[in-house]
Amino acid sequence: MSWLLQPIALLSLVTLFYTGVGACFKALDRGQKVRLTRANVSTFCREWAVCTFVVLTWPFGILNTPPRRVPAVAEGEEGGQGDEPLPVVLVPGYGVNRAYFSFLQMYLRRRGWPWVAVINHRPFSASVPYYAERLGLYVDDVLRASGAQQVDLVGHSMGGLVAAFYVNALGGHTRVRRLVTLGAPWKGTATWVFGGRRQARDMAPDSDVVKAVQDLQTPTTAIWSRSDAMIFPAERAKPDGGDAIELANLGHNEMLFSGRVFRLVAQLLSSGRAVIPVALESVPAAEPVPTAVPEKTEEPV
Repeated sequence: MSWLLQPIALLSLVTLFYTGVGACFKALDRGQKVRLTRANVSTFCREWAVCTFVVLTWPFGILNTPPRRVPAVAEGEEGGQGDEPLPVVLVPGYGVNRAYFSFLQMYLRRRGWPWVAVINHRPFSASVPYYAERLGLYVDDVLRASGAQQVDLVGHSMGGLVAAFYVNALGGHTRVRRLVTLGAPWKGTATWVFGGRRQARDMAPDSDVVKAVQDLQTPTTAIWSRSDAMIFPAERAKPDGGDAIELANLGHNEMLFSGRVFRLVAQLLSSGRAVIPVALESVPAAEPVPTAVPEKTEEPV
Protein backbone atom coordinates (compact mmCIF):
# COMPACT_ATOMS: atom_id res chain seq x y z
CA MET A 1 0.00 0.00 0.00
CA SER A 2 2.96 2.32 0.48
CA TRP A 3 3.35 2.70 -3.30
CA LEU A 4 -0.17 4.15 -3.38
CA LEU A 5 0.02 6.27 -0.23
CA GLN A 6 3.24 8.01 -1.19
CA PRO A 7 1.94 9.74 -4.36
CA ILE A 8 -1.30 10.64 -2.56
CA ALA A 9 0.70 12.20 0.29
CA LEU A 10 2.85 14.11 -2.21
CA LEU A 11 -0.27 15.30 -4.02
CA SER A 12 -1.76 16.44 -0.71
CA LEU A 13 1.35 18.51 0.00
CA VAL A 14 1.15 20.14 -3.43
CA THR A 15 -2.52 21.04 -3.03
CA LEU A 16 -1.79 22.24 0.52
CA PHE A 17 0.80 24.64 -0.87
CA TYR A 18 -1.63 25.78 -3.58
CA THR A 19 -4.38 26.40 -1.04
CA GLY A 20 -1.99 28.16 1.33
CA VAL A 21 -0.81 30.54 -1.37
CA GLY A 22 -4.45 31.32 -2.12
CA ALA A 23 -5.09 32.13 1.54
CA CYS A 24 -2.13 34.53 1.51
CA PHE A 25 -3.59 36.25 -1.56
CA LYS A 26 -6.86 36.79 0.27
CA ALA A 27 -5.00 38.34 3.20
CA LEU A 28 -3.30 40.76 0.79
CA ASP A 29 -6.64 41.50 -0.86
CA ARG A 30 -8.31 42.38 2.42
CA GLY A 31 -5.28 44.09 3.92
CA GLN A 32 -5.70 42.10 7.12
CA LYS A 33 -3.67 39.54 8.98
CA VAL A 34 -4.63 35.89 8.62
CA ARG A 35 -6.70 34.97 11.64
CA LEU A 36 -7.10 31.35 12.67
CA THR A 37 -10.82 31.55 13.31
CA ARG A 38 -13.01 28.48 13.11
CA ALA A 39 -14.58 29.72 9.85
CA ASN A 40 -11.22 30.48 8.20
CA VAL A 41 -9.67 27.15 9.20
CA SER A 42 -12.75 25.23 8.08
CA THR A 43 -12.83 27.02 4.71
CA PHE A 44 -9.12 26.36 4.20
CA CYS A 45 -9.37 22.66 5.03
CA ARG A 46 -12.41 22.12 2.83
CA GLU A 47 -10.77 23.81 -0.13
CA TRP A 48 -7.60 21.78 0.41
CA ALA A 49 -9.58 18.52 0.50
CA VAL A 50 -11.56 19.47 -2.60
CA CYS A 51 -8.43 20.40 -4.57
CA THR A 52 -6.88 17.03 -3.73
CA PHE A 53 -10.06 15.23 -4.77
CA VAL A 54 -10.27 17.16 -8.06
CA VAL A 55 -6.72 16.17 -9.03
CA LEU A 56 -7.29 12.52 -8.05
CA THR A 57 -10.46 12.24 -10.14
CA TRP A 58 -9.11 14.16 -13.15
CA PRO A 59 -8.20 10.99 -15.13
CA PHE A 60 -11.83 9.80 -14.96
CA GLY A 61 -13.05 12.79 -16.99
CA ILE A 62 -10.56 12.85 -19.85
CA LEU A 63 -12.83 11.23 -22.43
CA ASN A 64 -15.66 13.21 -23.98
CA THR A 65 -19.20 11.90 -23.69
CA PRO A 66 -22.03 12.73 -26.11
CA PRO A 67 -25.12 14.42 -24.65
CA ARG A 68 -27.68 11.86 -23.55
CA ARG A 69 -30.90 11.72 -21.62
CA VAL A 70 -30.83 10.08 -18.21
CA PRO A 71 -34.35 9.41 -16.83
CA ALA A 72 -34.79 11.59 -13.79
CA VAL A 73 -37.78 12.27 -11.55
CA ALA A 74 -37.78 14.98 -8.91
CA GLU A 75 -38.06 13.81 -5.33
CA GLY A 76 -41.65 13.17 -4.35
CA GLU A 77 -42.95 13.92 -7.86
CA GLU A 78 -43.94 11.94 -10.92
CA GLY A 79 -42.71 13.88 -13.91
CA GLY A 80 -43.35 13.11 -17.53
CA GLN A 81 -41.71 13.85 -20.83
CA GLY A 82 -43.84 16.97 -21.25
CA ASP A 83 -42.78 18.33 -17.89
CA GLU A 84 -39.06 18.20 -18.57
CA PRO A 85 -37.03 21.32 -17.81
CA LEU A 86 -34.62 22.72 -20.36
CA PRO A 87 -31.34 20.89 -20.91
CA VAL A 88 -28.40 22.12 -18.85
CA VAL A 89 -24.86 22.38 -20.18
CA LEU A 90 -22.07 22.55 -17.59
CA VAL A 91 -18.83 24.29 -18.60
CA PRO A 92 -15.66 23.45 -16.60
CA GLY A 93 -12.85 25.82 -15.77
CA TYR A 94 -9.12 26.08 -16.31
CA GLY A 95 -7.20 22.81 -16.45
CA VAL A 96 -10.05 20.55 -15.35
CA ASN A 97 -12.65 18.40 -17.07
CA ARG A 98 -16.13 16.99 -16.68
CA ALA A 99 -15.15 14.78 -13.71
CA TYR A 100 -15.37 17.56 -11.15
CA PHE A 101 -18.93 18.39 -12.26
CA SER A 102 -20.11 14.88 -11.35
CA PHE A 103 -21.79 15.84 -8.07
CA LEU A 104 -23.69 18.82 -9.48
CA GLN A 105 -24.68 16.71 -12.48
CA MET A 106 -26.06 13.97 -10.22
CA TYR A 107 -27.81 16.53 -8.02
CA LEU A 108 -29.67 18.08 -10.95
CA ARG A 109 -30.60 14.71 -12.42
CA ARG A 110 -31.95 13.58 -9.06
CA ARG A 111 -34.18 16.63 -9.00
CA GLY A 112 -35.74 16.28 -12.39
CA TRP A 113 -33.24 17.37 -15.06
CA PRO A 114 -32.79 14.44 -17.49
CA TRP A 115 -30.52 16.41 -19.83
CA VAL A 116 -27.39 17.54 -17.96
CA ALA A 117 -24.39 17.53 -20.29
CA VAL A 118 -20.77 18.48 -19.58
CA ILE A 119 -18.33 19.67 -22.22
CA ASN A 120 -14.57 19.07 -22.13
CA HIS A 121 -12.28 21.82 -23.41
CA ARG A 122 -10.12 20.76 -26.34
CA PRO A 123 -7.28 21.26 -27.11
CA PHE A 124 -5.39 21.48 -23.85
CA SER A 125 -4.23 25.05 -24.56
CA ALA A 126 -6.31 27.47 -26.64
CA SER A 127 -8.00 30.84 -26.41
CA VAL A 128 -11.29 31.45 -24.63
CA PRO A 129 -12.99 32.50 -27.92
CA TYR A 130 -11.98 29.16 -29.47
CA TYR A 131 -13.45 27.27 -26.50
CA ALA A 132 -16.61 29.40 -26.82
CA GLU A 133 -16.97 28.40 -30.48
CA ARG A 134 -16.67 24.73 -29.50
CA LEU A 135 -19.26 25.32 -26.77
CA GLY A 136 -21.63 26.65 -29.42
CA LEU A 137 -21.23 23.46 -31.45
CA TYR A 138 -21.81 21.37 -28.33
CA VAL A 139 -24.96 23.34 -27.50
CA ASP A 140 -26.23 22.61 -31.02
CA ASP A 141 -25.59 18.90 -30.40
CA VAL A 142 -27.58 19.05 -27.15
CA LEU A 143 -30.47 20.84 -28.85
CA ARG A 144 -30.59 18.27 -31.66
CA ALA A 145 -30.45 15.34 -29.26
CA SER A 146 -33.04 16.70 -26.83
CA GLY A 147 -35.38 18.45 -29.27
CA ALA A 148 -35.35 21.58 -27.08
CA GLN A 149 -35.17 25.13 -28.39
CA GLN A 150 -32.86 26.52 -25.72
CA VAL A 151 -30.51 25.41 -22.95
CA ASP A 152 -29.34 26.77 -19.62
CA LEU A 153 -25.60 27.23 -19.08
CA VAL A 154 -23.71 26.82 -15.80
CA GLY A 155 -20.02 27.72 -15.91
CA HIS A 156 -17.42 27.50 -13.18
CA SER A 157 -14.28 29.67 -13.07
CA MET A 158 -12.90 30.10 -16.62
CA GLY A 159 -15.88 28.07 -17.82
CA GLY A 160 -18.12 30.96 -16.79
CA LEU A 161 -16.04 33.29 -18.95
CA VAL A 162 -16.23 30.85 -21.88
CA ALA A 163 -20.02 30.63 -21.51
CA ALA A 164 -20.33 34.42 -21.18
CA PHE A 165 -18.29 34.96 -24.35
CA TYR A 166 -20.46 32.50 -26.25
CA VAL A 167 -23.66 34.17 -25.06
CA ASN A 168 -22.63 37.82 -25.24
CA ALA A 169 -20.11 37.92 -28.09
CA LEU A 170 -20.96 35.02 -30.42
CA GLY A 171 -24.74 35.32 -30.55
CA GLY A 172 -25.40 32.39 -28.21
CA HIS A 173 -28.16 34.31 -26.42
CA THR A 174 -30.65 32.99 -28.99
CA ARG A 175 -29.97 29.44 -27.79
CA VAL A 176 -29.42 30.15 -24.07
CA ARG A 177 -32.27 31.03 -21.74
CA ARG A 178 -30.21 31.63 -18.60
CA LEU A 179 -26.54 31.80 -17.62
CA VAL A 180 -25.30 30.97 -14.12
CA THR A 181 -21.62 31.42 -13.26
CA LEU A 182 -19.75 30.13 -10.22
CA GLY A 183 -16.59 32.01 -9.26
CA ALA A 184 -16.08 33.28 -12.81
CA PRO A 185 -13.57 36.07 -13.59
CA TRP A 186 -16.13 38.45 -15.09
CA LYS A 187 -13.71 41.35 -14.78
CA GLY A 188 -10.56 39.29 -14.95
CA THR A 189 -8.27 38.14 -12.18
CA ALA A 190 -4.74 39.02 -11.18
CA THR A 191 -3.91 35.32 -10.80
CA TRP A 192 -3.88 34.88 -14.58
CA VAL A 193 -0.10 35.46 -14.45
CA PHE A 194 0.34 31.98 -12.92
CA GLY A 195 -1.37 30.24 -15.84
CA GLY A 196 0.92 28.57 -18.32
CA ARG A 197 -1.62 28.07 -21.11
CA ARG A 198 -2.97 30.33 -23.81
CA GLN A 199 -6.39 30.74 -22.19
CA ALA A 200 -4.87 32.28 -19.05
CA ARG A 201 -4.08 35.52 -20.92
CA ASP A 202 -7.77 35.93 -21.73
CA MET A 203 -8.53 36.14 -18.01
CA ALA A 204 -6.37 39.24 -17.53
CA PRO A 205 -8.43 42.27 -16.41
CA ASP A 206 -7.46 44.22 -19.54
CA SER A 207 -8.03 41.42 -22.06
CA ASP A 208 -10.34 41.82 -25.05
CA VAL A 209 -12.33 38.79 -23.88
CA VAL A 210 -13.15 40.39 -20.53
CA LYS A 211 -14.24 43.58 -22.29
CA ALA A 212 -16.41 41.64 -24.74
CA VAL A 213 -18.55 39.88 -22.10
CA GLN A 214 -19.72 42.95 -20.18
CA ASP A 215 -22.77 43.63 -22.35
CA LEU A 216 -25.15 40.95 -21.07
CA GLN A 217 -27.51 39.49 -23.67
CA THR A 218 -29.39 36.97 -21.52
CA PRO A 219 -30.53 36.75 -17.86
CA THR A 220 -27.37 36.16 -15.86
CA THR A 221 -26.63 35.29 -12.23
CA ALA A 222 -23.13 35.21 -10.76
CA ILE A 223 -22.48 33.26 -7.55
CA TRP A 224 -19.29 34.39 -5.82
CA SER A 225 -17.49 34.43 -2.49
CA ARG A 226 -14.98 36.67 -0.75
CA SER A 227 -13.13 33.49 0.25
CA ASP A 228 -12.44 32.66 -3.41
CA ALA A 229 -8.66 32.82 -3.70
CA MET A 230 -8.51 32.38 -7.48
CA ILE A 231 -10.51 35.50 -8.33
CA PHE A 232 -8.34 38.36 -7.14
CA PRO A 233 -9.80 40.67 -5.99
CA ALA A 234 -12.89 38.61 -5.26
CA GLU A 235 -15.31 41.35 -6.39
CA ARG A 236 -14.20 40.78 -9.98
CA ALA A 237 -16.45 37.72 -10.01
CA LYS A 238 -19.47 40.04 -10.35
CA PRO A 239 -20.63 41.39 -13.73
CA ASP A 240 -21.81 44.96 -14.07
CA GLY A 241 -25.33 43.82 -14.90
CA GLY A 242 -27.38 40.79 -13.94
CA ASP A 243 -27.66 39.41 -10.43
CA ALA A 244 -24.85 38.60 -8.03
CA ILE A 245 -25.25 36.26 -5.06
CA GLU A 246 -22.52 36.21 -2.44
CA LEU A 247 -21.88 33.11 -0.34
CA ALA A 248 -19.64 33.43 2.70
CA ASN A 249 -16.75 31.10 3.57
CA LEU A 250 -16.71 29.21 0.28
CA GLY A 251 -13.55 28.32 -1.61
CA HIS A 252 -13.11 28.49 -5.37
CA ASN A 253 -13.19 24.76 -6.13
CA GLU A 254 -15.47 24.01 -3.20
CA MET A 255 -18.30 25.64 -5.15
CA LEU A 256 -18.61 22.44 -7.18
CA PHE A 257 -19.11 20.37 -4.00
CA SER A 258 -21.29 22.70 -1.92
CA GLY A 259 -24.91 21.96 -1.07
CA ARG A 260 -25.54 25.70 -0.78
CA VAL A 261 -24.43 26.22 -4.37
CA PHE A 262 -26.36 23.19 -5.64
CA ARG A 263 -29.61 24.43 -4.12
CA LEU A 264 -29.13 27.93 -5.55
CA VAL A 265 -28.37 26.59 -9.02
CA ALA A 266 -31.47 24.37 -8.97
CA GLN A 267 -33.63 27.28 -7.84
CA LEU A 268 -32.26 29.58 -10.52
CA LEU A 269 -32.71 27.04 -13.29
CA SER A 270 -36.22 26.08 -12.25
CA SER A 271 -37.72 29.50 -11.53
CA GLY A 272 -35.11 32.15 -12.27
CA ARG A 273 -35.20 33.19 -8.63
CA ALA A 274 -33.32 31.98 -5.60
CA VAL A 275 -33.59 32.26 -1.86
CA ILE A 276 -30.44 34.28 -1.29
CA PRO A 277 -28.59 33.45 1.93
CA VAL A 278 -27.17 36.36 3.85
CA ALA A 279 -23.38 36.53 3.71
CA LEU A 280 -21.61 36.52 7.03
CA GLU A 281 -20.00 39.87 6.21
CA SER A 282 -23.42 41.49 6.04
CA VAL A 283 -24.72 40.11 9.32
CA PRO A 284 -24.76 42.90 11.91
CA ALA A 285 -22.33 42.40 14.72
CA ALA A 286 -23.71 41.33 18.07
CA GLU A 287 -23.98 43.81 20.87
CA PRO A 288 -20.64 44.08 22.67
CA VAL A 289 -20.56 42.57 26.11
CA PRO A 290 -19.51 45.18 28.69
CA THR A 291 -16.24 44.29 30.32
CA ALA A 292 -15.92 47.18 32.75
CA VAL A 293 -17.14 46.58 36.27
CA PRO A 294 -19.89 49.06 37.16
CA GLU A 295 -19.12 51.44 39.93
CA LYS A 296 -20.31 50.28 43.28
CA THR A 297 -22.86 52.59 44.86
CA GLU A 298 -23.17 52.88 48.59
CA GLU A 299 -26.53 51.90 49.97
CA PRO A 300 -28.00 54.15 52.64
CA VAL A 301 -27.64 52.79 56.15
